[in-house]
Amino acid sequence: MFKKTKVRQILELLHKDLSAREISKTLKVSRNSVAFVKESYDKCDKDWDEICLMNDDEIYHLFYPHTFRPRNRFAPVDYSYVHSELKKVGVTEMLLWEEYCEKCNAQGISHWTYVNTLDKKS
Repeated sequence: MFKKTKVRQILELLHKDLSAREISKTLKVSRNSVAFVKESYDKCDKDWDEICLMNDDEIYHLFYPHTFRPRNRFAPVDYSYVHSELKKVGVTEMLLWEEYCEKCNAQGISHWTYVNTLDKKS
């Protein structure tokens, strides 16, 4: 797990009118982090009372929404399609895998590369 910035604590100290330098020293965070949170808070449509009622994850998501984007490394597999196709005569997993790879390549989406370890000779 990555280290999260202490947004709630920064906001509390900003609300008590401490300087960015004092907050930085107190919480052991960079002044740039404090400045970012202060700037984001100034632009934010929520007031201090609303933010106090939020939990830490909600506050972090409010100030750093880009860190909560899902990051799928591979194209998703439609398992219902796979199961229905496998019921048909002559359809194999390898055939469906090749179809999946062709579909991914046509769309320019990354897919897991199959490596047949049995074909490799030691």
